[in-house]
Amino acid sequence: MIVVAATQRPSHDIIPTSLRDLFGYRLAFRCTTETSSDIILGHGWHARGVDASTIDPGEPGVGWLLAEGGVPIRMRCAWLTDDDIAAIARRAAA
Repeated sequence: MIVVAATQRPSHDIIPTSLRDLFGYRLAFRCTTETSSDIILGHGWHARGVDASTIDPGEPGVGWLLAEGGVPIRMRCAWLTDDDIAAIARRAAA
């Protein structure tokens, strides 16, 4: 079973290490501090140049993806409107 969790305010009391480490995939979108970025990705990544607080606010959908204990990669998610999603779902159903 794949679990998806999200928070707007990453902090150690909301995402304790014991919970965070259960997730094989972690995606850190823009954060306000390097500490918040490390809470999502894991301790010390900002010191190694992977810091979601450096993402420009004008770049929606950009984040750092850490997959299965590897090295985070910078990526960008696509933005789809509700109409786009409905059209994709209709086509998939057909």
